[in-house]
Amino acid sequence: MSIVQELRRYGVRPSKKRSQHFLKNRKLLERMADYADVRSEDTVLEIGCGIGNLTEILLERAGRVVGIEIDERFVRILRDKIKDERFHLITGDFLRVEVPGFDRCVSNIPYSISSPVIFRLVELEPEVSVLTLQREFAERLTADHGSRIYGRISAVLKTFANVEILERVSRREFYPVPDVDSAIVRIIPEPSVFPEHRDFFIEFTGIVFSQRRKKIKNLVRKELGKRAGKREMRQILKILGNYGDLRAEHIPPEKLAELSDRIHGVLYG
Repeated sequence: MSIVQELRRYGVRPSKKRSQHFLKNRKLLERMADYADVRSEDTVLEIGCGIGNLTEILLERAGRVVGIEIDERFVRILRDKIKDERFHLITGDFLRVEVPGFDRCVSNIPYSISSPVIFRLVELEPEVSVLTLQREFAERLTADHGSRIYGRISAVLKTFANVEILERVSRREFYPVPDVDSAIVRIIPEPSVFPEHRDFFIEFTGIVFSQRRKKIKNLVRKELGKRAGKREMRQILKILGNYGDLRAEHIPPEKLAELSDRIHGVLYG
């Protein structure tokens, strides 16, 4: 039965508001599981299970699948369709619910929440994540400093993980058809840079990339000035040095990590 036929059978229409687009091509879904090297001893996380087409493939290979689905309509379909005791379904928002332990993540991510999902996966550190993402967003994940698409998420991912675009996926492979093409991306937590204060580094990148056209010294002065005295701020500006006159897009991740650690030392000792 096709995805369209299944949705009609259950009387459900995908929501554009929630970026619900389902991969129709089973071979593509199987390749996602292949790319993640899903094995019988693995617990696999799937974010946004939809009607369960990828879920069923993961259950053929994994020891256990944890699915998180926010849409009650699809929760009802999943409970009706998948009776396997190895499938643990959580109803809720991946960004808010407590996620049980898992080894790998294989998911078709809604475009509208791609960035926060990636940041949470960075925090949870699965062995590997294989995700379908909007193609332009996937290219941002792998962008180098100096590129017009290099941004906060590029810097953070390059610091904490090895990111690879595995293949491009035409929009015609989805139902309903989205406005853009997609890509399958693999993320492996292999740090190339080691900021001593990980949480502050993520906060610091949020500050310096918050307004792309502004020099980072102005952004740092505005945001960190709320918690730093005049003496501390002079030290921070001295640490920034010539980099303070640049925009964040021109600064490589390793330098951002160095600056954030030194600034953390001024703020928190």
